[in-house]
Amino acid sequence: MPPQGNVALVSNKIGNQNTAKLTDQVKPYLRLLYRRHNRLAFTDILRLLEAKVAQMGWAYKPITADTVANYLNQPDVRMACATERYDKREWERLFHVTVKRSAPHTHTICG
Repeated sequence: MPPQGNVALVSNKIGNQNTAKLTDQVKPYLRLLYRRHNRLAFTDILRLLEAKVAQMGWAYKPITADTVANYLNQPDVRMACATERYDKREWERLFHVTVKRSAPHTHTICG
């Protein structure tokens, strides 16, 4: 039976430990992979991360590509990596604030 009342509004992901699985050794390497100009997919980043962890012997709890995506899509991480990941035009399209201005319109009354 599905939950009823206020409990039905609360996500079951509250308090999960997915982000806690990313150690201080893993986070900089994730950022390094995310900065690459060839724009690796999150699944590719995860595959390269797992190979590096096995090579270096880091303490690591298995994670999913969704955990990688959630970490790398955090605003502070995304902005820190954006200048190297995107060319200037793409960066401006994604992050630059655009203000469009136009001259006031004058309406003539036909009489």
